[in-house]
Amino acid sequence: MSQFDAQAYYTQHYSSATAADWEGMYERGDWPSAIYRLPAEQTPRDHGHGVVYHLLQGCAPFKRTLDIGCGSGDFILPIRGMAQESYGVDIASFPGAWQVLERTHGIHCQTHDLDKADLPFPDGHFSALTMIMVLEHVFDVEHAVREIARVLEPGGVAVVQVPNLAYLKRRIDLLLGRLPITADTSDAEFIHAWDGQHLHHFTLDALRMVMGRHGLWVEKCHCFGRLAQWRSHWTSLLGADLTVLVRKTALKS
Repeated sequence: MSQFDAQAYYTQHYSSATAADWEGMYERGDWPSAIYRLPAEQTPRDHGHGVVYHLLQGCAPFKRTLDIGCGSGDFILPIRGMAQESYGVDIASFPGAWQVLERTHGIHCQTHDLDKADLPFPDGHFSALTMIMVLEHVFDVEHAVREIARVLEPGGVAVVQVPNLAYLKRRIDLLLGRLPITADTSDAEFIHAWDGQHLHHFTLDALRMVMGRHGLWVEKCHCFGRLAQWRSHWTSLLGADLTVLVRKTALKS
């Protein structure tokens, strides 16, 4: 059995475009998607990135931010105004987009496999961090969360977003003998994938537990989608996702 190379897999399936391609998209004003042509503060709260933006906005400004799983920069770009410096890492390589982000916006991105090595930053380097729909893909969840805590400064915040296995629809699917799907089924790419390459599943209690073990305490929990503000009153049951704002504090004795 050959060894699976996650970095090669994600680069092959997700990396795309040359720097010239990305610059052309910037010039046309249609990069990375229509929703980001809105001023960041107008990003809808029912959009996956919108709820993350508004949770971060309540804690800004920041000295440095890090987006783990930054992709081509489609989230770190809208929040760049919240921080003096912005960084991103991703298991896949997006050299064309990253060249443009560096040259045009001063955003520093690099390739990094979190399952193979610690994050390439010193302790307490960031005042804010985001990890959007990434934690379910890493092999070692404990190591990933430990690294989040390590690179955050005391009092720093992170917004982590994962699918919610305990979402009501998924509970009904399991009751009826169907496999609960936590990936985005509206994306044709995932129709034939094994749950979108998700390696782990989370409930709100499980997420709180793993965060708490590393000194990260959940302050807020929301979800996105239709009626998100109402459903966020009972996210553990009614949220298809869990979007949590956590803060780094001293470990409890």
